[in-house]
Amino acid sequence: MTREIGDFVIEERDGQLMIALRTGQYEPLYAESPEQLFVLSREADLHFAADAKSGRLVSGAFDIAFTRAD
Repeated sequence: MTREIGDFVIEERDGQLMIALRTGQYEPLYAESPEQLFVLSREADLHFAADAKSGRLVSGAFDIAFTRAD
């Protein structure tokens, strides 16, 4: 079985890095390291590859690969 999360958006808003896992529902992202970001409201971490063009969205329930879309 393959799991997909669909599109999500990461952008800077008023100096804060934000993520919208659902359309229009932004929440702050925090850096654990240069390659790893996390969300406080849920168990979700973003692990970026060294080139920052791909990575994994990791939670207790899933580990899903993603690719950056420009």
